[in-house]
Amino acid sequence: MINSADFYYYKTIDSTNSEARRKIGEGISLPAVFVAEKQTDGRGRRGRSFFSEGGLYMSIAIATSEKDTVILTASAAVAVAEAIEEAIGITVGIKWVNDLYFDGKKVCGILCEAVTDKESGRISSVIIGIGINLNVTEFPEALEGIAGGIASDGISRKKLAEEITERIVTVLDAPSDIIERYKKRSIVLGRDISYEKNGTTYLAKALDIDPSGGLIVQNEDGTRAILSSGEITLRII
Repeated sequence: MINSADFYYYKTIDSTNSEARRKIGEGISLPAVFVAEKQTDGRGRRGRSFFSEGGLYMSIAIATSEKDTVILTASAAVAVAEAIEEAIGITVGIKWVNDLYFDGKKVCGILCEAVTDKESGRISSVIIGIGINLNVTEFPEALEGIAGGIASDGISRKKLAEEITERIVTVLDAPSDIIERYKKRSIVLGRDISYEKNGTTYLAKALDIDPSGGLIVQNEDGTRAILSSGEITLRII
């Protein structure tokens, strides 16, 4: 899917995903990678603000008609986890569907956004946004005890961004075993969780990941469901 990519580096940007979208609108060639040290308007899922002070924030824009951002997000999570392990030497876990955890705290979030062609109305590209708390040690009060940082161990942002891009290239070109690799790093499977759907909170156990990246759960009443979007919250008993 990806053979080579142009890199764009910024000290500070509003959002690498927003910059990628702007550049796509200007007609730049894809794939392209946008890397920043700080975001002033970083965002997570459901439009939430994403803390973006002094870490590694990057977006990879690829030309694709892929509609399923869940499997793309899962693929990116595996690629980032493997890149961190290779470059820094630590093992991170994946919390379905888009967060990476280390030492019990969130250290990375991933947000995939589809871009629609104005003329055809079809998906023409996808932006894979990645935010890593690289060398971040201080967080807002609301994130204390929840968010954590990763020490770079001498690895530069540029080097890690290149490693991540290379891993994502490999994953997207050969995705056949991606779900198995994803499940091996899951911190959710076998755990009691809660999830919200249509304003109702359900308690369940996470059982498995299906081939499309959906989370298979068993609810308290014994029924099963497949979660394809939304969020889950770990509930430890």
